Amino acid sequence: MRHRLILYALHPRLRMMCIPLACVVLSVAAWIAASVVIGPAVEHLPARVQLAGHIAAGLGVTAAAGWMVLRTRRAAEQKRRDEEAAETLDLLRLEAMQPGTVLLEVHDVQWTTGSGQRVWAVDALTGAVSDRWLPGPPSPPGSLVLLRQLSGRPADVIARMTPAVLVAATRHRNAEIDRRASARHMVVDAAERLLRE
Repeated sequence: MRHRLILYALHPRLRMMCIPLACVVLSVAAWIAASVVIGPAVEHLPARVQLAGHIAAGLGVTAAAGWMVLRTRRAAEQKRRDEEAAETLDLLRLEAMQPGTVLLEVHDVQWTTGSGQRVWAVDALTGAVSDRWLPGPPSPPGSLVLLRQLSGRPADVIARMTPAVLVAATRHRNAEIDRRASARHMVVDAAERLLRE
């Protein structure tokens, strides 16, 4: 139980690294233990069996190391994509404050044609629900669409944000909130220690 709490307390990106790193360490330890403990017995085995054992152990270490490298790269790319998504969401919100511009979250698609779709949408700034026509390619429910409607002209879609990108932006915001809360907690702990001394 205690090891679960320790693993849970680690940063999520560090948690992703612990499993492959543990695999590498265990593979190396197993290789060393096999050569020390079973080494004398292995010497009596045919050379092909010894070679197969060394190859299998080497492949295990290589696979774990490759997995660790890929997870590290994926974590770095995900962090970058999440930051970009959060910046894009901020820009959409700023643009939505301009006159004649509205940021809509697609709630439900009524019907779709080649030239656009009819949707029930919620204004992301005011919360007002409306029946809207969105020109252009379809937007799935959960998408954000930035519309500009000048007087006397049909609405133009300025930008779209898919639900996946919106989830990435939310993930980045939540990570920022957690980081700030953790920093505040560390400052409070340090201040309490100073007061006790």
